Amino acid sequence: MKTLVERIKSRFSSRSIEPTEELVSYANSCDSYAKGIISHTEMQNAMCNYLDTTSLRVRALSEALNRVKEPAMSEVVTEAMNMFVDSVIRTDDRLFSMFNVSSEKNVRLSVGPRKPDISIWKGDKLIAIIECKTCLGRRRKEWMDDYSSRVEEFSTIGLNPESMFLFVATDNTWGGFPKSDERFENVWFSLCPVGTWYGGGKAGEVKMICKQHENALEKISKKLIEVLSKA
Repeated sequence: MKTLVERIKSRFSSRSIEPTEELVSYANSCDSYAKGIISHTEMQNAMCNYLDTTSLRVRALSEALNRVKEPAMSEVVTEAMNMFVDSVIRTDDRLFSMFNVSSEKNVRLSVGPRKPDISIWKGDKLIAIIECKTCLGRRRKEWMDDYSSRVEEFSTIGLNPESMFLFVATDNTWGGFPKSDERFENVWFSLCPVGTWYGGGKAGEVKMICKQHENALEKISKKLIEVLSKA
């Protein structure tokens, strides 16, 4: 079984380029997590550091180019979670032999094709999906309806609501999930609370590495394994 670092370096090398230092560092953490070498907390710190560092790299280039609007971090959040889910599956040889992880893989539904940010498959059968968001500020009033619509769409192919996760990297700009809702920390998860932003914010928000929801990745890992164990 090739490590994530080996897979990344191999694909970059085939194109005669080198991965960034922060990408290799984060992938190393994912590999260490899969082997049980580092804790849930260390893994969560690694993800936050990766998001912070990648954002600062993009921000520095934007400043150099006098680019007013920075590129969105949405793809980075998805790839960070993709690598984490890959490592979760690799914690157990049985899970690794049964399931594979994809990103933006087309799923045919009666309402038309959908491409979940992350999907977990057992052969040709879809087992779980994870939609990833940087924050929900632009959809602060509609996000719950958006989620419910997604659940309804995927239920047409037999996917249970407990297998449809929503992961948000920061509660900043929208306030976070309602803790009284039974879906909170069962299928809804967030990494960092209000007052955090990628690499730190203009309004005094701290870096994500500085302030996190306790055990966020451990909780989503346990729920994922629970769902996969039933598949």
